Amino acid sequence: MATTDTPQQQSEATNGNSANTSTPKGNVPRGPIRRHERIVTSDEEIKEFNKGYYQKAQSQYLDPCQAQTKASMKCMEANNFDKRRCTRFFKDYSDCKKKWLDSLREDRRKKNLGITDEDDMPEVKKESPAASTWLTASRSLCRRSFSTSGSTATEGTQPLSTKNSQGNFKVATYISKTSDPWSNLAFEEWLFRNSDPTTYILFLYRNSKSVIIGRNQNPWKECNLKQMAKDGVPFVRRKSGGGTVYHDMGNTNYSIMMPRAVFDRRTNVDLICRALHELDIPAIVNERHDIVLDGKKVSGSAFKLIQHRSYHHGTMLIDTDLSTLGQYLRVNANKTSLITKGVASVRSPVTRLRESSFTIDHLSFCEAVRTEFLKRYAFDTWRQNLEGEPVIVDEALVDSIDGVKTIRDDMRTWEWMYGQTPEFTYQLGHTFSWGSVNVSIRSKEGQIIRSDIESTDMTNSMPSLALTALGIGMEGQRYDEQGLDEAVQRVMYEAPEVLAPTGGAEQIKDVVKWLKEQL
Repeated sequence: MATTDTPQQQSEATNGNSANTSTPKGNVPRGPIRRHERIVTSDEEIKEFNKGYYQKAQSQYLDPCQAQTKASMKCMEANNFDKRRCTRFFKDYSDCKKKWLDSLREDRRKKNLGITDEDDMPEVKKESPAASTWLTASRSLCRRSFSTSGSTATEGTQPLSTKNSQGNFKVATYISKTSDPWSNLAFEEWLFRNSDPTTYILFLYRNSKSVIIGRNQNPWKECNLKQMAKDGVPFVRRKSGGGTVYHDMGNTNYSIMMPRAVFDRRTNVDLICRALHELDIPAIVNERHDIVLDGKKVSGSAFKLIQHRSYHHGTMLIDTDLSTLGQYLRVNANKTSLITKGVASVRSPVTRLRESSFTIDHLSFCEAVRTEFLKRYAFDTWRQNLEGEPVIVDEALVDSIDGVKTIRDDMRTWEWMYGQTPEFTYQLGHTFSWGSVNVSIRSKEGQIIRSDIESTDMTNSMPSLALTALGIGMEGQRYDEQGLDEAVQRVMYEAPEVLAPTGGAEQIKDVVKWLKEQL
């Protein structure tokens, strides 16, 4: 797992290498030098790199990519290259080569050929079936590392688009000015579904106060719906998985889209982390791929994969109201008996970037992330200052795209917001002045499919019969207050004899009022 050094360690590493560093010609960006990376710095190392690892890669891995390798060689001979790209190629090549050799040794072991050194293995010169996966991955990594296309950017607010010599590499960046959560999430989904599968896309946006739950989560379990309704804060079910998050204007969201074949969650969160380092914020990535600051979470993320496309999106708590976050995401203690088949959120201590930096804000974060995105996926264009301007997303643009409006309208429906909820059971009890009640509810897709209401400490059988009728009446109704009201109407219409004169109506009224408070 990659690690992130502190600013002091980065400074020490830089000072330790300065004696052997010769500045290459051209405008080469300077970044933090990490201890776990090998940085190609001197002319001698460049020459050794050229003769050794690069030639091996060219002969064994880069045969389909001659155009890129020749251009890269010319660029390297002119000292017009970036150290990070050489370092990344060196590391990627070494990792893939090691895994390839390990697979070859495993083949030899299974065939009783013995395990020997690399130079004594004739299979190294020939691709073995067991190694084909790693070879394919290495070619892909080398193509990305040594792409030297002549890129251009369009004028105005058109999306940045850059292609390599094969004409299949494009990049686009979008920044939203609307704060409507449905509009932003709908535009993200539309962009994901309708953009070129080979395009790398960055989308940055903020939402007004809202709670965003994962595709397979239970809103009654994950958030305080009653407090949210009281404060006028909506919840939105997104199209991706993952946990529940709180959004407000102090939180910035990022979304990175790319071909599925090259998707790597760690690469994306490392990109965001490097952007924070450029802003002098010493954040790191933990084992759950969350970005943390002083041991507390500042960013969580989720991803979605389809046939040829993937996206990875996450939050960044810049200046979020943490007290409000806890209020809306705090689960009622009584809800511990709500057992769901859906995905439960993992609660973690959180903090915000403003605790570490007084200057960080939405605009500076967006600019830092966009810069790192272009460095990673469109370096030559970024280096030549050809990246252009991001596409600005506003309500006018959203309303002009029929596909976005369709997705937005669908995300507002009851069927998506509540009907997407996985099956769950909820068992609860309460003592009234006239006796105790135990209720067991089973719900699927937002509807009650089984309801049992049992009463104790009752001397009269008729009120118990009334509550049994209420339980039957709840079956088939929506799991909400309207569903409970309709259940009462059903009992009054189909079984009026259980309501009077023995007090059954009062018991039903008390139980329904209590259940509405517990939903």
